[in-house]
Amino acid sequence: MFYFAWNLIHSALLPAVVIFCSNCGAEYVKTNSKGHLNLLRVLNTSQPLYLFEWKPKIPTNETCVGYDCTKLSRTCEHMRKREMDRIYYNHTVSKLVSEKTWFNETLMGKFILGDPPHKVNVYNLTDPIPVPYLSSHCMELIYTQPHTYNCSVLLVSRDIYGMCNHSDPNVLATTKCSLYMRGKLAYSVYPPRECQFEFNKCSNSRIIYMPYHPSCAVDAQDEEGRKY
Repeated sequence: MFYFAWNLIHSALLPAVVIFCSNCGAEYVKTNSKGHLNLLRVLNTSQPLYLFEWKPKIPTNETCVGYDCTKLSRTCEHMRKREMDRIYYNHTVSKLVSEKTWFNETLMGKFILGDPPHKVNVYNLTDPIPVPYLSSHCMELIYTQPHTYNCSVLLVSRDIYGMCNHSDPNVLATTKCSLYMRGKLAYSVYPPRECQFEFNKCSNSRIIYMPYHPSCAVDAQDEEGRKY
């Protein structure tokens, strides 16, 4: 009788233990799928962030073949941090408009709520200031190199409402896949393989624009005209 009762209790408890252990294990696998995309760490650097290459998210009227699809603009476009905290990213974007003439824009970024944030609205503070605070563009981080943050892929879109809402066809039509690299790049340096792969799969566009070339790191200047 005792043996029969023990087997009955054991049979009843075993499923309960299995269910309990399954629930316990579930607690350890919960994760934030965007948690590794930390835009704060990507932008928080005293080094320039070079726009190495970009391409449209939505391909349109592409008839090029092979090397003709690579467009070398050589504007050396890059971002430089001015001030930054958990809410704002004040920065300057510089582009070469002639051999030795730089065009500078003063911009203010405001991070979209997230922990950590992976989106930022950007406002152009170069005169005249937009009214009423319409977003110039928004940036969404979709990949960054682990640990170093030296190479990142972002979606850059025009969205006056500042939501980076890529479900809106009007926003999606303006979106660019942009690959940024940090620092004074060595001659003939290329993006790390995984970073390049993420850029490639961001869009099916065959046309790629390349603002960067090897002399950019030598030519780039800060706001006082001093070279890095």
